[in-house]
This record gives sequence, structure tokens and C-alpha cells, in this order.
Amino acid sequence: MSAPTPASTVDATAIAGWPSGGGRATVRMIADVARAAMIGAVEVVPGVSDGTIALIVGVYRHRIDGAGRLASGAALFVADGVRGRGRARASTHFRSVR
Repeated sequence: MSAPTPASTVDATAIAGWPSGGGRATVRMIADVARAAMIGAVEVVPGVSDGTIALIVGVYRHRIDGAGRLASGAALFVADGVRGRGRARASTHFRSVR
């Protein structure tokens, strides 16, 4: 058995769930957090839709695409289950939702 690693030598980014490679992945994560914060902040402003902000910050297309894949996966889950075909096609749709 190896000795436990002292807390001072543990990589804080690995603990926090940040990408360890840095660079583009970190910038992308920070941008995603900022987009999510803007969408969340709009929830308290009367008369402004979170969908409008999602369109402005560029995540609307991903939301619609994900909702479509989720709906298709649910339909295939039910239809293929009734027909006895298994759940493989539905699982493919569910895995592709981001």
C-alpha cells in the first residue's frame, strides 16, 4: 500500500472537476458557466424569457436539438418496447442528448 498523498500536493483542478489540460477546455467551461449565469439571472426579470437569452448567447439550438433527441428516444423506448425490439435505438438517442 502506498502512503496517502498530502493535501498540499493534490491537484485542486482534479478535485473541483475542472479540465486538467487547461487551455480551450477551461475557456469553454468558463464561457458555459457565464452563459448559464445569464440565463439564470433572467429568471428573476419580469417579461424576459430565458429562451430569448438562450437565443442571444447561442445555446438555443443545442436546447432544441437535445429536446428533439430526448422526445425521439422516449418514443422509440415505448414503441420498440411494445414491439419487442429492445431498447438499443432509444439508448442511442438518449446518449446523444447534450
